[in-house]
Amino acid sequence: MFAGTYTEAVTITKTDIDLIAVGKPGDVRIQAPAGADIAVQVAGGAKDVDIVGFTIVGGNAGIQFGTHFDSPASASGSGSAIDDTVFGYAQVGIEAIGTGTHVEVARDTVRGPGTASSSAPIGIQISDGARGEVEGNIVGGNLGNSTNEGVGILIFQTSNVEVEHNVVFGNDEESCWRRSPAALT
Repeated sequence: MFAGTYTEAVTITKTDIDLIAVGKPGDVRIQAPAGADIAVQVAGGAKDVDIVGFTIVGGNAGIQFGTHFDSPASASGSGSAIDDTVFGYAQVGIEAIGTGTHVEVARDTVRGPGTASSSAPIGIQISDGARGEVEGNIVGGNLGNSTNEGVGILIFQTSNVEVEHNVVFGNDEESCWRRSPAALT
């Protein structure tokens, strides 16, 4: 995609798609329309989908691989989010969810709203059977409220997730592993 702001929600359900921003960092922006659930979603069994170099703004989730925790593997989505900037999301910046989903999340900048909110945002989440590598990202500003904490990187109900060399700061909880932390690699 070339320089400019694209106001749309993007859903990718085909395998071996490369969505690559052309230009300098920040030149290509995907802005989720008002009320959009997900700005960029990879699902429907799509594999090898690479999202590289975008600024992605808005939605409940900025980038989501897979669908919901109870979805079959045929609803999964796999690939990578590399060198993206994600902000303006209500719930999750970058998410990989569900059995059959495998992601590489690398060198991304994920910024929560930076002020306390009722939604308790999460910067990067790998969960519910998804597998992945989370490496070299900058994640900050995910703040919730007195009953619900925001989290920088959240790994839960899964194994085979590698998390290393990330800079995580300014969140209620920097990183959180729930259920089977010994299974994490």
